[in-house]
Amino acid sequence: MKKFNFFIQTAIVLLGVSTLVGFNNNYYENENATEKEKVYELMNNSDTVKREFVEKLLKKEYRSEVNYYKLKSDDGSINYTEISGDDLDKGIMIDGQLKENGGFIFISDGDNRYWLNFNKNNYYTDKINDHKIAKITTSNPLTYGEKEVIKVFGDLPRTVERIDGGYKTILSDELNDGYEIYDKNGNFILSYLDNSQGKVTTTWLKSTDDVEGVYNYYLSKISEMTQAKSIEEVK
Repeated sequence: MKKFNFFIQTAIVLLGVSTLVGFNNNYYENENATEKEKVYELMNNSDTVKREFVEKLLKKEYRSEVNYYKLKSDDGSINYTEISGDDLDKGIMIDGQLKENGGFIFISDGDNRYWLNFNKNNYYTDKINDHKIAKITTSNPLTYGEKEVIKVFGDLPRTVERIDGGYKTILSDELNDGYEIYDKNGNFILSYLDNSQGKVTTTWLKSTDDVEGVYNYYLSKISEMTQAKSIEEVK
């Protein structure tokens, strides 16, 4: 389950190099060390079922793919399809929220970036290299499995139950109440979350390994759109 965010991508280009360079390699070294410690704590201070689930997540390996999810709230105020995926070897990234009559898509092929607004029928494009964004390297990178563990558990308290065909993580605190369902290999299937934002169900729909095909499909759409002069015009 890979998730990016259209508006995070927007913030990166708006904030530019001044903000990103402020986080140097030492910052990421410390962040990675902290995250690895969280994984270690989960492995060594959990009951048998949670430890088993964490082990499943740690065994997961990266796959280039695009996933589709349906997000819908009980009151109907949230109702869209989320698309998210990447191909690291080709530098492709895809992220967006699509509705029946509109939506947003961000795509990138490593240097070229495109923001498509189907509500306004316009798009904005730039090049990463134009922003001179510093590349971050660390001596203690997180494995894909460690990233999966952090993504599932984060900083929120979750219990884990074994269910038919997989696992159920349960979240309950003063702000959130919900659960997530995973198959026996730790792949996301469904979640339900009740908090101040509403009651939202997220359902995995499908995935494809044709990342380049999906990228090219949305890239072809810009021929039918008006090019914006600034990213603010597509927000």
